[in-house]
Amino acid sequence: MPYFAEAGLVTLVLNLAMMTIAWLLARMFASGPTQRIAIAIECGLQNGTLAIAVAVLLFGGGLATVPAATYSLIMFATALIYIAVLRRSAA
Repeated sequence: MPYFAEAGLVTLVLNLAMMTIAWLLARMFASGPTQRIAIAIECGLQNGTLAIAVAVLLFGGGLATVPAATYSLIMFATALIYIAVLRRSAA
């Protein structure tokens, strides 16, 4: 929990920034609304697995995995909130 308090805000900002950048790039390239949503969610989710892999492979695990682990937990929460907001606005 102390590690989450230290790395949580930074990883939350990173996750939200990546999802926003993905949505904006998909919008720039004239994707439809459903494709934009899927690209934003996929970009936010896949980075957690990549972060864990990089932390373990390049840094041997340990404390290097703390930001990756917090990102992985946060990414599912932000994706669920994003989906809930979209479902509510569609109804």
